[in-house]
Order: sequence, then C-alpha cells, then structure tokens
Amino acid sequence: MTGSTFLRRGHLLCPRPCLQALFPIAITSAFLFSLLINVVVNIDIVDAKTVQLTQSNFDAETRGKSIFIKFCTTSCPHCKDMRIAWEVLEEEWEDNDNIIIGSINCDDTNDKANNNVQLCTEYNVVGTPTVLYGTGGGTGEFNTLNEYAGDMSFSKLNQWAKKVLVVPECSSFNVDLDKGSDSDNSNDVDVCTELEKTRLKEWMALSMEEMQQMIQNVQMEEKNAQVDFDTKMKDLQALYDEMNQYHVLKKASIKDELKFLYSILHKTNNNGNDNDDDDRQRDSNDEL
Repeated sequence: MTGSTFLRRGHLLCPRPCLQALFPIAITSAFLFSLLINVVVNIDIVDAKTVQLTQSNFDAETRGKSIFIKFCTTSCPHCKDMRIAWEVLEEEWEDNDNIIIGSINCDDTNDKANNNVQLCTEYNVVGTPTVLYGTGGGTGEFNTLNEYAGDMSFSKLNQWAKKVLVVPECSSFNVDLDKGSDSDNSNDVDVCTELEKTRLKEWMALSMEEMQQMIQNVQMEEKNAQVDFDTKMKDLQALYDEMNQYHVLKKASIKDELKFLYSILHKTNNNGNDNDDDDRQRDSNDEL
C-alpha cells in the first residue's frame, strides 16, 4: 500500500485538534457573512408559497428563511427520478411562510428571464442533482448552504425536513427567534445560544468597513488554519511512509526467516523418514 493510497482511502483520521481548530472558524465566517448580507440588502421578506424560483427572484424569496433547494437539469436522469417526490414535497410545505422548498433549473437556455446558470455557478453546482439547505441570503463567497446527501424518496425527504428545517439556523436574520414560535416543537428554546446572541449583536453594531475588515481577518485565520492542517498532514504522511517502509521490510525479513526454518524442518523430516527405512531394512535382514 502506497502513501497516496493510504490517504485517499481515508485510513489516516484527521487529528481531533485539527478539526477543533477549523470548526469554530467556519462557524464564525458563516455568522459574519449573514451579518454583511443584512447590512447590504433590505431584509423585507415576502411570504413564501409555492413559487417558481429563478435567478431574478431567488434572493428575495429565500433571504432569511430555511431553504431546501434542488438544482437540476432536464437531461439529468437522477433529476427525473426524483421529480415527483420533490414536487410532492414542495406541495407538502407550501403553506409554511418560513420554509422554502423549491427547484432551480440549471439548463443554459436562450430565455434570459429563466436562465439560472449564473445562480447555479454562484452556489458551486458542478453536478446535478445538487440539493442544498440552510438559511437563504447569500451566494458566491457569502454562500453558507450545506449539501443534502440523504435518501431522495418523498418519505425520507419529508422526514428530514420535519427534523431539520423546522428549526432555523442561528443567523443575523433570526437572532431573537425561538424554536417554539415557528415550529411544531412545544419548547420555547432560542435558536441562538446566549453566546451567539452576544457575538451577533456586537457584530451587527459594526460599520460596513469594520465588518469587511473583520471578515478579512477571519478569512486569513481560516487560511492559516488550513496551512497548519496541511503541514501537519504532510508530516503525518511522511511518518506513515517511514513506518510503512519499515513494516514492509520487516515482513520480508520475517518471511525469509520462515522460509529457511520451514526448509530445515522439511529436511529434518525427510532425514527422519530415511532413518526409519534403514531401521526397517536391518530388521528384515536380521529375521532372515
């Protein structure tokens, strides 16, 4: 097994400190991007029913809401397979004003009004179907949506939506919202923790220039964390290669030793059989 195969198959687990270092930076970046969106755009949110999402209305229809969006093309066979399940899912949730479940056609068409290629690119859609979820309100570098990778049947999609979408993500759009106010949950648990509320409200008081500078600082911190992670992974890879080489050579040496030992054992057994034949021959001669 080579070193590259070793890493590609994922046998080398990421050290826990590396993940612990990267996770809070990613969370901070998501909060800051949601704040910047609130500063840049007017957050007058329209009521959400079943609407045809396009590049022109996507931001207005989804901003600040929990969204579950399917990006597809007409030629994609998997998109065709899940079309009915997704349409039923859209109808199931069409009366919820705080959740948007919709579709985006990523076909490159001559119809400029319904050409959503740029939107699909901004959300980093490189293959279809791609299903994203999270809080609407940012594309490109402000995109903080996650990719759904579960079962595409209606029952599983609906079950997942009831579990995840009804609980809004903490962001600047819903810093004071509680889970019980807009979901089936009976407990009035705040969407944001007290620490998240404090941080968000402090950051919401920043000017545009201060916000942009803070984002740059956090992005630099994220970049440095990635460099540190890559360096440590490279060191681990070198250590693995060294240990693997020692292991291969050690096994080869042991195999050679066993080969010699087995040959000696085989020779000893053969000599023993020859001696037994000689003894039987002598006994036969004595009888005569």
